[in-house]
Amino acid sequence: MSTTVIYSNFGDSDTALLRGIWQGLQDVHLVEIRQDSEDYEHVVDAAIEAEDDTIIFAGHGTSHGLLFPDFNRNEYILHENNVGLIHARRVICVWCFASDFCRAHNLHNCFCTGMFISNIDEAMDIFTRYDEETLGDINATTIRFCNSLNYLLSHDTPIAQWADEYFRGTGYRHNAVEDFNYDGLMSLE
Repeated sequence: MSTTVIYSNFGDSDTALLRGIWQGLQDVHLVEIRQDSEDYEHVVDAAIEAEDDTIIFAGHGTSHGLLFPDFNRNEYILHENNVGLIHARRVICVWCFASDFCRAHNLHNCFCTGMFISNIDEAMDIFTRYDEETLGDINATTIRFCNSLNYLLSHDTPIAQWADEYFRGTGYRHNAVEDFNYDGLMSLE
């Protein structure tokens, strides 16, 4: 089983935690895009076209795709013009509103996130008041999520089971942030 990771590394703690998704997996081809990356379009498109098994897109994004790691440039790494290159057996999209993008582009055998709280600013935008005890440790929540994805990938668990059977189980929720994040997860067949 091979895995290609298209990683939009913003250099922040939010995206740093995403490394746990593929850490320790066998046969991983990491395509890390940073703010100083040049000619990233060609590199990303070639990596997408080369992957037949599993492809992971991770970073910050919107319903328009996975963002280049500089908000000021308003450029996308995965977008409407290159999404058609995807032909991998499994597609994992981890960024805010990835589910909107994946549905709009009819991706199959795909696991994606909805709005995903990964920092205190996002939590304060969602919840009317910040309560440390209620929300729990946001970083710990993200780490648990990434470790769970790593486990599912390493055990070749069918994507169709991820959102409903795995993340919606009560044993996997520890706080209001996990409830919010996990309610937005989607598996598309």
